[in-house]
Amino acid sequence: MTNQKTTVFTIWKANVFFTTYIVFFILISKLIPFITISHISMGLIVQLGMILPFILLGNALLHKETGKKIRINNDKIRIKDFIKLFFIAIFSRQVFQLLNGLIIGVLPNQFDPTRYSGGDESILLSLLTSCIIVGICEELLFRGVLYEMFMGLGKKYCMIITSLLFAINHFDIYNLLGTFFMGCMFFIIRDRAASVLPAIFVHILNNAQSLFSLNSLFNSTMLLVLLLISIVGVILYISNYLIKDVYPHYYYTRRDTISFLLYSIPVAKFIQITVKLFT
Repeated sequence: MTNQKTTVFTIWKANVFFTTYIVFFILISKLIPFITISHISMGLIVQLGMILPFILLGNALLHKETGKKIRINNDKIRIKDFIKLFFIAIFSRQVFQLLNGLIIGVLPNQFDPTRYSGGDESILLSLLTSCIIVGICEELLFRGVLYEMFMGLGKKYCMIITSLLFAINHFDIYNLLGTFFMGCMFFIIRDRAASVLPAIFVHILNNAQSLFSLNSLFNSTMLLVLLLISIVGVILYISNYLIKDVYPHYYYTRRDTISFLLYSIPVAKFIQITVKLFT
């Protein structure tokens, strides 16, 4: 009897794969502090020397067991789709910062904002390593390899697991909530496009916003308005995905999506209370 490829990847193999990756990641990370290298060099070591090999290995394992490979491009993606993704990246970043701010607010004495600084390297080099290479490598691993490996559990659990692993992989309690949220957003973008390319695009834009501090261009009132618009937009985007893509058996109506806007009321109150605590 010949062995036939299944359509889904074995979950225990997926868990072993990620565990192997994370152990390798931890071991190599312990050696980096003892090496005198620049921030740029360290970024290249982490992404190209640690993540890229597992992307290639995972892709080979996927092809061997299921016949699938990471789907990077989709011919149906148009320029107008990237314009939409640009605004999704802007809105998502605001929610990302809000969620991280909640944790930083609880542990203010432990947070060092310089920990995310790119050092004295030029903007172009920081853009290359912290935005472009990171966006490509992390998306190919989490929304490429791991997306396919865990999809056998269904979209809901695949999104939760890969986003949680994505957050844990950063080993940063201050970014835990925000990174988990962004993992979910990247997952939805990748799943809807049937391609990892749009997720890479939004990931790069998200990191670029941190690098260039775009929020400094707005005053506090404008930032609050942008945050409220971002929260409403994200709620609509995620709820629309859950109803239409994750639970397609449910009879979808426009009223269902609009009803999620009701949650903007307690969210707005929560923001108001939070702002008062820090002013």
